[in-house]
Amino acid sequence: MARLCSLLVLAAAGHALAAPPREVQVFTDYDEHSLVIDETGNPQGCLLDVVAELMRRAGNRSPVQILPWSRALHLTRTTAYAALFPVTRTAEREAQFRWVGPLSFEVAGLYRRRGRQPQVSDLEAAKHLRAIAVTHSWYQHELLAGKGFRNLEVLTTQEQGIRMLLAGRVDLLAADSSTLLGSLRNIGHTMEELDLAFVFWRGSNYLAFAPQTPTAEVARWQAALERMKADGTMRALSARWEQSGRAPCGAAGTLFRARPP
Repeated sequence: MARLCSLLVLAAAGHALAAPPREVQVFTDYDEHSLVIDETGNPQGCLLDVVAELMRRAGNRSPVQILPWSRALHLTRTTAYAALFPVTRTAEREAQFRWVGPLSFEVAGLYRRRGRQPQVSDLEAAKHLRAIAVTHSWYQHELLAGKGFRNLEVLTTQEQGIRMLLAGRVDLLAADSSTLLGSLRNIGHTMEELDLAFVFWRGSNYLAFAPQTPTAEVARWQAALERMKADGTMRALSARWEQSGRAPCGAAGTLFRARPP
């Protein structure tokens, strides 16, 4: 009887060791700057392909779920075994997530109408301007609010901020290198209408996991990503999308292949 019990315990232990990893719910939002819709109605994009391959290597079979940004952000912060991409890693967000990446690089700056004032040499000078447009809950909003800015015009979309800047209703627009070009294109404008007045942040985008996610699970995904970098998969995906001209990796920041500028 004792031998039978021992065998049952060993069998149960073996079954636990062989159990597949728990599925992670992976979220992104529909970002027209880095995604395109193909002829079948499905979203396609460089970072989407990167994360899909990462999921495959991690043994995660659940599809990426596309949700509104605020909803996806809330679920990732409050649900174990959930992850969201692309999330820009900042000091303000550091403790809110567990991080796998980097997936791409990011540059954030203050933009003005081309050939117009104001000249900005530092963030302290920008605090004294009339108004700076930012997009609600985007990391530029969080960064500037955290630095004590009280002159932020907080808007629902980046396109609203561009219109206000070009109409002279705000002095500057806080935006990043990965989305500004697409936002301008959406409303019939170009980068030739803007000047970069001041770069206030450089960093990277990540796959952000819920803080409750076990350390070992996050490490397993990070190891899979490192293998993708080492075997050339990241570089190949970047090249394929850049050659296609449809939502290239440059539209979502520069894919990880060198140090950021």
